[in-house]
Amino acid sequence: MAASGGAKPPRHTLTAMTYNLLADKYTRGGWHSYCLPQHLNWDSRRERILQEIESYSSDIICLQEVEAQVFAGELQPWLAARGYRGHYLARQYGDNVHGPPEGVALFYRTEVFELEQQHSFLFNSVLTSPPVPGSPLASVADAEEPSASNTAAAAGADAQAPVGSGSASGSEAQAAANAWASQAAAEAPVASASGNAEAPSSRRRERRTGSGTRAASGSSSGESSDEEEDRRPATNGNGGGGASTSGRGRGNEFWSMFKKRQEGAILALLRHRASKRQLLAACTHLFWNPAFPDVKTFQATVLCREMVGFLTQHVGPEAPGSVPVVLGGDFNSLARKRVPDVFDPKLPRDGQASGVYALLTRGSLPPSHPDHPGSRRRPGEGTNADFKGQPLTTSGLQLASSYVIAHGTDPPLTTRTNNFAGCLDYIFISPQHFDVLRTLELPYEPGWEDEEGRGESGGRGKGAGGGADGTYPDLRDPMDLPFPPIPNEVFPSDHLSLAVILGLR
Repeated sequence: MAASGGAKPPRHTLTAMTYNLLADKYTRGGWHSYCLPQHLNWDSRRERILQEIESYSSDIICLQEVEAQVFAGELQPWLAARGYRGHYLARQYGDNVHGPPEGVALFYRTEVFELEQQHSFLFNSVLTSPPVPGSPLASVADAEEPSASNTAAAAGADAQAPVGSGSASGSEAQAAANAWASQAAAEAPVASASGNAEAPSSRRRERRTGSGTRAASGSSSGESSDEEEDRRPATNGNGGGGASTSGRGRGNEFWSMFKKRQEGAILALLRHRASKRQLLAACTHLFWNPAFPDVKTFQATVLCREMVGFLTQHVGPEAPGSVPVVLGGDFNSLARKRVPDVFDPKLPRDGQASGVYALLTRGSLPPSHPDHPGSRRRPGEGTNADFKGQPLTTSGLQLASSYVIAHGTDPPLTTRTNNFAGCLDYIFISPQHFDVLRTLELPYEPGWEDEEGRGESGGRGKGAGGGADGTYPDLRDPMDLPFPPIPNEVFPSDHLSLAVILGLR
């Protein structure tokens, strides 16, 4: 396979995908009433989901909205038989959960990678109090690992304790590492499952060639509801919470919401067998509610701090800049929001970057950004003094969207319902370590059906796709794209999967 841009073919390649499966329990609350009942049936959807995953045969698989019983009884043994090892983090557990817990799952091919360290955490467990005004966020930590018994029971799998500890100092990245190290000793076992089997035979890579350009600064904003147990319309645009007042964490809607959320992430430090190099693979799913972009932006901040601390703790102080990173997930954040709504009634003429996307692709988010916790206001809320004058940062972590590197922009949409369309799913990578050789084509790209069609399995068609220059259509509103609401008879989830072939530099 030729490298993009005419460059010398890389010595080593790897593949990664991310996919929000749409948990079965979320198909029963009326949120997908636009779908025919047979298109919501889990038995039917499961077969097509497995076909989708198998057809791309990715080395790293990031999955969201995975019900615990689906992981333990279906996905884990099915993927183990195909040469994968998996880790699971339930983001919902306890007496208040309605229906089976769901969470994120991270799989990697054991023929390609060897596990060195693994860490799973909830965002609200690694930061339990507001930062002191004027102090770096990374210096604040008071954390526990998610309940081992609850998480393991939810997954129905053997618990596996994280391995390793250490400390370090110096630099912004090091500050994050010190904060992370302060809670490492308190880590409880996290849910994990593994399986080894003969690697599957080579399968089709139904992906499109990237443009070979380097990453540009991204932009984003706007979200869509998609999954939570408390899935319900926001009241008066504030998600149904009480009014906030100023003060350190008291009566503040931001902190009350952040603390009760149970989103988190799975981190896996892997050793690439062919190149002998280490790599950090991570999977996450951020808060869905569009009334709380400040909460999800802070979740992304905590995620980056944990990734940097994890790398520094187990590899060394130079690791955050030297170890390749692949981060896949549903970030519930648009690359650029151009259509005003009740949550953002006024937008710049060329749109607005969401806090999550801007933070991750630019490395920092100024307090003036409307999604910054110190700036966001919901009806009845006062000033959040906890973040006054404090930019949010990625703790020095450098990330870029793999699709932007390949095509200059992110796809117009990765989810489409009857009332929302947008790109919420991403595969972020450390751009200094990878070339993006190919990306999975999207089913609304010109020529998608002309090549191989949808196929008996309902998978993606094969072909170049997109415009002649490899870019996507520039639409103000992705709802204008001629692509139907999903799930339907072809696509088994309300999200589309993304996949990339990466060349390791």
